Amino acid sequence: EKSSLPKMGQFSTLLIADGYTSRGNYDKAIDLLVKFYQANPTSSDTARLNNKIVRNINEKIREQVQSGKFIEALRTHNKFADNWLKTSDRIDTKFWVARAFEQAGVFKDSSKLYRDVLNKLYALKGTKAGLERNIFEKLPTTDNLHLRLASSEYAQGKWNQAYEQLKEIEKPQNLSELDQIERVQMGAALLEKRGEPESALRYLTELVKTWRGV
Repeated sequence: EKSSLPKMGQFSTLLIADGYTSRGNYDKAIDLLVKFYQANPTSSDTARLNNKIVRNINEKIREQVQSGKFIEALRTHNKFADNWLKTSDRIDTKFWVARAFEQAGVFKDSSKLYRDVLNKLYALKGTKAGLERNIFEKLPTTDNLHLRLASSEYAQGKWNQAYEQLKEIEKPQNLSELDQIERVQMGAALLEKRGEPESALRYLTELVKTWRGV
């Protein structure tokens, strides 16, 4: 507080907020940053503060979704949707909100958001902007998006659309273990519905061979 260095108040606030973020105490970090922002609307680096606030909101939603607390995640998003998230163009936030909708069984909304995220990822593929976003955001892969879209379409009874999404997955071996299993189980179920039991059997045999002894 006694330092004569410029913007020391903002520097220390950002540093303390980062400490709370590292602890997973996102509410404390958000509260600290918002209060400093409101108390110093003209002298502070508003863009940096805004990015830090949005990052903490995103991390809170992500953690809630990954913990299965989808209702809390949707409440968090709703709380900030008309203020701090209103002008945010973060792709990963939209993905986690879509995941919360999927967990809540609101598949129409999850499909819409997943498709929007997927289109944005394809637009950024191979670009400098895409590389920069991968540094500052925890982006899902296009394969992961295709799987989640397939799941949402499957839940709505859109068998053909779900099957087409599964076919778009380029590197299934790079999916997480749970996602690989989900892909095979869903693929087998869809092939059964298409009247292709032999193909469904191949899918399931692939799964058994991969995880034999595990």
